[in-house]
Amino acid sequence: MEFWQKFITQIAEIAPVYLVGGTVRDSLLQKPSKDVDGIVALPLEILEKHIKKWGYHPLRIGAKHQTLTVFHQGERIDFNPFSGSLEEDALRRDFTINAIYQNGKTGEIIDPLGGREDLEKKILRACGDPYERFREDPLRILRMVRFSCKYNLTIEENTLSAAKEFLPKISSVALERISEELGTILILENPRSALTLLMEIGYLDMYLPELANLQNCMARPGYNEDLWEHTLKVVENTPPEYLLRLAGLFHHL
Repeated sequence: MEFWQKFITQIAEIAPVYLVGGTVRDSLLQKPSKDVDGIVALPLEILEKHIKKWGYHPLRIGAKHQTLTVFHQGERIDFNPFSGSLEEDALRRDFTINAIYQNGKTGEIIDPLGGREDLEKKILRACGDPYERFREDPLRILRMVRFSCKYNLTIEENTLSAAKEFLPKISSVALERISEELGTILILENPRSALTLLMEIGYLDMYLPELANLQNCMARPGYNEDLWEHTLKVVENTPPEYLLRLAGLFHHL
């Protein structure tokens, strides 16, 4: 049994605890998950006291919405408190595929928004009203691109429309958050699909026009592809390392 499984079992003895997000999603896809996310029906300060009694050293991360994080031999577990129903919690999350829960005590899968069916049908859908989800955090637009391309999902129509409408609001997001998300997108297994989607939704036109302008720009007369297509080929044939992919992306500028 892995550390996090033992840890969740300990917490389940004192309060309801559920795994959620990538942990459950990737398990259903039979893929490994790097980090573990959970929600607990306890105030963080009480959970923190219990965790310290067990000999661990939890950290509080975040200012407005704090997360209690435990690191152990390269593993990481994040906990957030919750009250009310799982459906209420789910409606505050980004996409239905990330709003599937697993009871930490019984292992039961709980799926209030139909995320498991969306996962099976390869659909990416915002939780509840997509306009509200992107208004809460415009960075979710870049997360939409990442999840769609990483898992080969078709973006649901209303979700895509809302993302395009809120695209200008990304400028209000902290630059370090944007940089981290774009860095993760750039090292995806299939960077071409992600960069193409960023172009299609208008992100490159709005925020990286130098790249958008490579479309229909020929390196020389008679060349059979524009500089954008050439750039895509360079990036997809570059090892999935951030600096190498970044160099490939901007090598024509």
